[in-house]
Amino acid sequence: MTNLHSVYEIGTPIYKYCSMSSFEQIIKNKVLWLTKAGHMKDKTEGKWLDQFLKKYPVSKERKKVLRKHKASANNTYLSCFSNSDAGDILEQWKEYADGGRGVCLGFKFNNHGFQRPRSIEDMTKWHKEELLLIPVIYDENTQKDIVVYIAPEHEYEDDKAGWIEKTKDGLIYRIFSLICKAPKYSKEYETRLIYAPSLGKAQGPLPLELEGPFTRPGLDRPSDYYKLPIDINGKYVELCSVMIGPKNEATKQHIGNLLDKAGFKNFKNIKTSSHK
Repeated sequence: MTNLHSVYEIGTPIYKYCSMSSFEQIIKNKVLWLTKAGHMKDKTEGKWLDQFLKKYPVSKERKKVLRKHKASANNTYLSCFSNSDAGDILEQWKEYADGGRGVCLGFKFNNHGFQRPRSIEDMTKWHKEELLLIPVIYDENTQKDIVVYIAPEHEYEDDKAGWIEKTKDGLIYRIFSLICKAPKYSKEYETRLIYAPSLGKAQGPLPLELEGPFTRPGLDRPSDYYKLPIDINGKYVELCSVMIGPKNEATKQHIGNLLDKAGFKNFKNIKTSSHK
């Protein structure tokens, strides 16, 4: 069994850096958004697979299998978090929280209905219509182990009959390029919440009060997404802390007033960043 280096433990805070406008939308709507992978703002999203295959040449058969199913990752939905203990990483403030003028929200996932694989083999047990919580894999040796496991050395038939849906490992192909990133990003300590609806067939019941799919306007194209409810004492997802960014001039009282107005009454865990 090939163990993953990190596993999300139920009830452990993980953090989302965002602008003030995004913060107000999250608490007003009381939801987390899971955005379609193909619509993410990060232009490097899913590009690591191609770089990885160039760096570690593998057989023609493995490349064929991996690249054939890479496109299906775009029909997978995700929300991104940092699993750093502090929730106060300067680079994250600069990159994801309006240059430090935003906030960092702490969330706890409290329900064992979230799938949390501990090994590559566990990922083959992940079923469609479930929500997956998994720390991003930056270790290249583990990434190579995954490639070897999901793409054995033999040719595959054409995918006319929907091979990806019939194979127990099919979902791994959909998420491989989403859960593996270059080692240079390891200081992001990223954990991802992932939902992969069925491809080409009727969708089953949505898990854990997930809602969607919805479509919203975008700058260059519409964006598809799902919504997962949150609250202070969340049955599934709990908002547990708010940290004010190093360049954010908002006071704790102002943040508390916004939370109170949005229905998060008497929210106490409001902090300020240690960075200047």
